[in-house]
Amino acid sequence: MVQELSPIESSAFKSLKKVIIWFITLRWIACIGVSMVLILSYFIFHFQLQYKILSITTFILILLNLTYSFYFYRYKKQYLQRREIHQFFQIQIFGDYLLLLVLVYFSGFMENPLIYFFVFHIIITSFLFSSRIVTLYTAILVLVIGSISFLQYFYIIPSYPLFTSYGIMAPIVRLVQTAGFSALLVITAYLTTSTIKKIDTRGKQFEIELNKYKSLDKIKSNFILQVTHELRGPLAAISGFHEMILRGITGEIQDQTRQIITKADRRTDNLLIIIGEMIDFAYIKSSDDITFATKELSVRKIISENISNITTKAEQEEVHLSVACPKHLRIKTNSDLINIILGNLLFNAIKYTQPGGNVSLIASEKGHEVHIVVEDTGIGVCEDEIEKVFDEFYRSRRAREMEKDGTGLGLSIVKKAVDALHGRIIVHSKEGKGSSFHVFLPAYIDTGQIPGGENAENTDNR
Repeated sequence: MVQELSPIESSAFKSLKKVIIWFITLRWIACIGVSMVLILSYFIFHFQLQYKILSITTFILILLNLTYSFYFYRYKKQYLQRREIHQFFQIQIFGDYLLLLVLVYFSGFMENPLIYFFVFHIIITSFLFSSRIVTLYTAILVLVIGSISFLQYFYIIPSYPLFTSYGIMAPIVRLVQTAGFSALLVITAYLTTSTIKKIDTRGKQFEIELNKYKSLDKIKSNFILQVTHELRGPLAAISGFHEMILRGITGEIQDQTRQIITKADRRTDNLLIIIGEMIDFAYIKSSDDITFATKELSVRKIISENISNITTKAEQEEVHLSVACPKHLRIKTNSDLINIILGNLLFNAIKYTQPGGNVSLIASEKGHEVHIVVEDTGIGVCEDEIEKVFDEFYRSRRAREMEKDGTGLGLSIVKKAVDALHGRIIVHSKEGKGSSFHVFLPAYIDTGQIPGGENAENTDNR
């Protein structure tokens, strides 16, 4: 048998601080409302009420809410443990029930419209506690209200009519009102707890289905990862054979054959790039629920490795590369993910920059963050497409015009990798003038290191 959990005991615990704030705010509104009603009743409507007792009760309500506010905002600074939240709600609800009972008893009891606020409290209790506690509160409340009405019927305790008396029928009318109101409380508690149970059951079923979907999606990602790994080896071998033929290792070849082999080699390289993106994408997707291991790394070393991997591509495309990074700059990160980020951003920058253009990579320290900028003078992205560049499989219009091949996964992979490292990425771009991608990642803090910006090294590569 599965134990029933109240919202305080379940995952909803995290949002209950807002409920506490809401509770305290509503109680302040109630304090103001009750005070205004008492003033109007005394000076305008001239009701014959027990103003002294009602004023003392209202003052106690204000004093209690001041205590609750001080405890929550100043003493606990809005941070409560699960057990403390449970106890805090219990105290507040019990106090509200008791004070509301005193207020309605001395101001007409069943004649007082404020008695229906008990229905509101039953609903709130249903959302905060288990059905067992709600049933207990409802039973006690019905018993107390019934007892008061019964005692008033036999004139054992006094009654305080709010409006007019029903004469000899007054006790019977009050009993009927009590029975009707008690039935309302019981029905409200039953319907509310039943509805919450059904919602909770549906939520658990949805969570089960969602977990099944996540499992299938992970299986799919692992399958893609395995297949693409198997494809990359043969394609890399084919590319190597093309290079051997083009270098003349297998003998002299005719110009027409060279042109065909060059085209085939280019297409093979495109396939290898696509497979590389699919591997990165499947790797990150299959690790959605995993916290990536991090270690302290030199930013300059990471950049140098990525620049060396991309230099040949830059030379082929006749794109000028420039780099600036301080010597001391260090970062605590995952090496695989940071290489995925820099590799994709640099490759895209070179890919979509015309011959003679420039691509720069600048790293600096901004407070407790490492700021890495990859900027190019390429084709850029139009303003209405900027928000879509990180979407999976999306390619801008200019990118599709410039090159038909591509998966549209590169930047979405970068975004997922940045998110996995608890960083952020911002893009600025103008069509025809180039783009700049700003990556912010948590820096490795060392009090002995030199302040950011000094000892920066600039290198140029062609």
